[in-house]
Amino acid sequence: MNDFEFEPRPHWQARLSLFRSLNSSTAKNGIVFAGDSLTEEFDLELYFPGRGLINRGISGDHIAGLIERFDLSVAFLKPALLFIMIGINDLGDGMLPGQMKDRYLALLNRITETLPETKVVVQALLPFSADRPTLDRMRVLETNRLLQSPVQSAGFTWLDFHDDFCREDGFIDPQLTNDGLHLNHSGYKKWAKIIEPFIPPTK
Repeated sequence: MNDFEFEPRPHWQARLSLFRSLNSSTAKNGIVFAGDSLTEEFDLELYFPGRGLINRGISGDHIAGLIERFDLSVAFLKPALLFIMIGINDLGDGMLPGQMKDRYLALLNRITETLPETKVVVQALLPFSADRPTLDRMRVLETNRLLQSPVQSAGFTWLDFHDDFCREDGFIDPQLTNDGLHLNHSGYKKWAKIIEPFIPPTK
């Protein structure tokens, strides 16, 4: 059960319905990406053609939302490898880094309980532009700092490429984003290059 407050929105519900309909025809033991809009908009087939990567991102999702849908959208597929990036919307709603850690601990526990054989890569939160009034750059950095230890203690890989997307002032490189938060083709190309070593080549 999810102990944190969560209110599903229409897009969240529609995406979950889609995942439910796809589950029976989706191969198990594959590679799954779970997260929010940054993941949903990641065209995995474009950057990793022929590898059958599975996108289970939902725009606007929060940590509690991912926990709520975890069994149906992720665990059902019994992935061999799971990539996670979630939390920027929680920070945008005013959540503090310590609260973020608590919610992530619940997510990590869910993964450990339901997918003990799955290799997991937890990706750090990315930067954003200075004109995002609901986001605080220092809270992102502190959240990333707080998450490293529990992720590694769970036996998972912590992958922090936050700084690869930054300018010298700590905000996102405008050449990598289309709106100061979401990534453009250059941003996704950089992300794909960073995680390429984790993804097995096409057989």
